[in-house]
Amino acid sequence: MNTLPKLFACGRSVGKAGGVLRSSLPAAAALLALLSAGLAPGQAHAQALSLTAPADVSVREGVGINIISVPAATGGTSPYNYAVTGLPGGLVFTEATRTIAGSPHAVTATTVSPVTITVTDSASATASAEFDITVQDEPRVIGISLNSPASGGIYATGEDIVVTLTYDQAVTVTTTGSGI
Repeated sequence: MNTLPKLFACGRSVGKAGGVLRSSLPAAAALLALLSAGLAPGQAHAQALSLTAPADVSVREGVGINIISVPAATGGTSPYNYAVTGLPGGLVFTEATRTIAGSPHAVTATTVSPVTITVTDSASATASAEFDITVQDEPRVIGISLNSPASGGIYATGEDIVVTLTYDQAVTVTTTGSGI
């Protein structure tokens, strides 16, 4: 439907102005050109189906995300059907509202998920757009240790207790305090 015959045996062309096909050919030839293009006289030529991707998103594991809105498709022939693939676990797409929401599941490292949105129109034309959702994992404690008391058995009043936590990734910790 989006392809129009450009040249005819008589050497004239069919063009469109304002979205409606116009021709300088005699009326019979113009009608033949429209019909061969699958259009009725005066019918607008449909624009190609297109879709714009949302901006890339970065979220923390286990933290609910603000809703990601999938932009509406343009062109083509409505109604449209949307599908989304590649979402990180814990996120879901709702077609009726064109939104992605949820709380991403645990990951073992920062994970970038390429997400593909595909729209199909009623004439079976499709368009796709991609964006990334990055899920950053939360730091996990993988080791805990205490310093030994100076007396070798019991911490004395005023003696500092040093607790060392080891994480699975770089973490900055700031603490204050003094002895018991």
